[in-house]
Amino acid sequence: MSAFDDLYHATRAAKRAQAMNPDEVAINVADLRRIAAALEKARQTEGEPLPEQYVLPDYPGQSATLRIDGVDVGSHGLTIIDGDTCYQSATGVDGVTPALQVRPRRWLRPADDEGRCQASYGDVQRTGVKELDRAILIRAVSRRSATVFLTPELVERLMRLGSKVVSVTVRPEAGRTFVDTVVEVKGSPHAEPAIALARAAHAAMQTLVSTPGGFAETARATELSLDDVLALVGRVKDTVSFLAGHVERVGDGVEARLELDQPTGMHAVLRIEPTGPRELRATFRGDLTLPHAARDTRLEPEVGFLKKAQGLVDTKVGEAALDRAFLIEGDVGMARLALADPSAALRIAGRGGSLALDGAGFHVRVPRVPADNDALLEVVLASVSSWREAARESAGFADAARES
Repeated sequence: MSAFDDLYHATRAAKRAQAMNPDEVAINVADLRRIAAALEKARQTEGEPLPEQYVLPDYPGQSATLRIDGVDVGSHGLTIIDGDTCYQSATGVDGVTPALQVRPRRWLRPADDEGRCQASYGDVQRTGVKELDRAILIRAVSRRSATVFLTPELVERLMRLGSKVVSVTVRPEAGRTFVDTVVEVKGSPHAEPAIALARAAHAAMQTLVSTPGGFAETARATELSLDDVLALVGRVKDTVSFLAGHVERVGDGVEARLELDQPTGMHAVLRIEPTGPRELRATFRGDLTLPHAARDTRLEPEVGFLKKAQGLVDTKVGEAALDRAFLIEGDVGMARLALADPSAALRIAGRGGSLALDGAGFHVRVPRVPADNDALLEVVLASVSSWREAARESAGFADAARES
């Protein structure tokens, strides 16, 4: 503990004692001794810099330079995340590695770790150390990159902070690699362990960048460019017989404007856009004929403790697999319409996607799609098929087919 800490805590203790006994003006002998010892320690360390946590800005949103061995490596400060005060740092080095992310396991958190520790960083990797695998969740493109990054110092800092850690994220960008460290703290005076974790994460990133093994090549091999996305979506449109339309780059994404051959006059827009180094987002909106008094209906993937609990009393469509996969809010008839292609709907749920019906039509949203051909192809085909079957059923084509 620093001299400042000794002096600070000694004077605070004296103030508390005086507040409890307002008639006693004098500080007792024990307090005087502690203050004298703290002052002597402060005198001996006079001229030395303050511990770094006391140099951090007190207010969220402001930042200071983070230095390691006298070298500026990035910045750090306080921020507010979901209403909690957090320490946040960002440092970078030259060289490229795959993205990866470390989070503490929170077994009872409503928003499950699998959703928050995003699949775009790769598969969940196990270290083989039971205590560590129970404490943290790390996603990476390979087990080797995960174990290289988990240096002994980083592991020690992670285990000390435990659930106070929000995340440690490695992300390649423009020929460099950055590591972002986020930790819940009470304020800047309490940020010393978080700063130590940021330093350990920076050193671990340097180790990962400098370790031979083809990490950079692996990262590039799993990325899809927008031209790749454009070609894949265009191929889907050209090979699916019941679709017409065109596909083009729009802004920072790819858009497909589609039209069904039956029922006619039904149009849709599918948009794929990048949200991270190895991650895409897919959104889909298609025309749909709905009754005038149709009730807006939404189907969310039933993941996490809270949603599974809500799923015990939500609307049911009578199909066990679909009722387990989705938390349904709205009209059961509209929900069945959204699930007109059960296989496609289950594929969307499996990718963490949602379905919705409202006055604007039929919607699919998949917030996180790994940037690889198979995952993207699955999401695109499932979105188109779900819309087509819902459009056919709402227009009476499905009933006619069943009758014939």
